[in-house]
Amino acid sequence: MMNDVEDFERCAPALLDPLYRDYIWSGTGSQKTLVENKEAYNRIWIKKRVLRGIVNYTLEATVLGQKIDLPIGIAPSAGHSVFHQEGERGTARGASSMGAIMILNSLSLTSLEDIAASVPAGAVKWMQTYIYSKRDLVIDIVRRAEKAGYSALVVTVDEPYEYEIRCNSRSRFFEKEVVHGFPNIRAAVEDIIINSSDTFDDIAWLVNITTLPVVVKGIMTAYGVVERYSGITNDKLVDRVESKLTI
Repeated sequence: MMNDVEDFERCAPALLDPLYRDYIWSGTGSQKTLVENKEAYNRIWIKKRVLRGIVNYTLEATVLGQKIDLPIGIAPSAGHSVFHQEGERGTARGASSMGAIMILNSLSLTSLEDIAASVPAGAVKWMQTYIYSKRDLVIDIVRRAEKAGYSALVVTVDEPYEYEIRCNSRSRFFEKEVVHGFPNIRAAVEDIIINSSDTFDDIAWLVNITTLPVVVKGIMTAYGVVERYSGITNDKLVDRVESKLTI
């Protein structure tokens, strides 16, 4: 019986093709960040409050104006169908059933329209993108997400440099799985190039081409963010909910 995520993690390697196992389990370089992520998470403790007079407990929260039952967002990873036959559809349905946020990766092997059709109308869906070198690819993703009922855009700005061990496993993974291309990106695979020199001007461009809120994913420190933030959001402060840009 599987009781938690760690049970799945322990059992999965014996069931997976070594290529997929190496891809999902590996980080980059010395794996230092991968190890620290787990250790940092394990250092978090929830403080228990007593004598509060609370009768009805809830985890409900409001995020970007939408109420969610569980304040968790499924990170925009890709290739879910490699590890389960339902792929991202199953992930989206699971998130919806718990009242959490489904964040779909633009490099998913399932189209954003298929994901939208697989969950109830009220399910909270966000669409991830990179600042691709060909801006028309980004514009197409944005317009399709708006039309399909996604309620926010997530732009990833920390695409890592890939060391050889990670690059080899990732390259072989994609060579095997993306022979038919990515359904969310209307371009040949070889033309899908992520811009490695993003600036705040690129984020401002994205904010200005959509009516959806924009969430910036991958900023590790506050350095330089606050001083540039006001220029992107028409002088709204970082902690103002009504701003279109969320960091």
